[in-house]
Amino acid sequence: MGRFIWFSAIFGWAVFWGLAGWAYVDGSRKRTWTKVEAKILESRIREYTASCRGRSGSLTCTYYEPSVRYAYEYGGQRFESSELGGLRSASTDPRDARQEAAEFPRGAAVPAYVDPTEPSQSVLRSTFPSWFVALLGGVGLFWAALWLGVGRLVTRGAAKAS
Repeated sequence: MGRFIWFSAIFGWAVFWGLAGWAYVDGSRKRTWTKVEAKILESRIREYTASCRGRSGSLTCTYYEPSVRYAYEYGGQRFESSELGGLRSASTDPRDARQEAAEFPRGAAVPAYVDPTEPSQSVLRSTFPSWFVALLGGVGLFWAALWLGVGRLVTRGAAKAS
């Protein structure tokens, strides 16, 4: 039992810290991409339905997310993309999607980050929010502490029983 507890604690810690590290490195890599000016061609709200769980079991929920299409030039060529970058955000509240889409009004000139080795790859947001990276790291620490706490309880219970 002790090995399982340690394995669970270390595995959970490693998974969440690995995800936090990946998010940080991915953002760092994209920050080195070439910054260019992009023009917003379309900014709208995409609506779709998907299965979700409610108090009464499985339901069908309507989700909303921003959908932004933009154009940019790199190396004398014109490209179009719809990749925002950062966290993908879908919500059951259309106001959240409207608020996010409002950051990219049609016709606006905004910075985009282009991968110089693959100019067809670009993002409007070059990083994950810092709170997201911190949250993943925090969850990893919580996971490890939880399992180590469970291990102590199990060990104490076994010691009292014998």
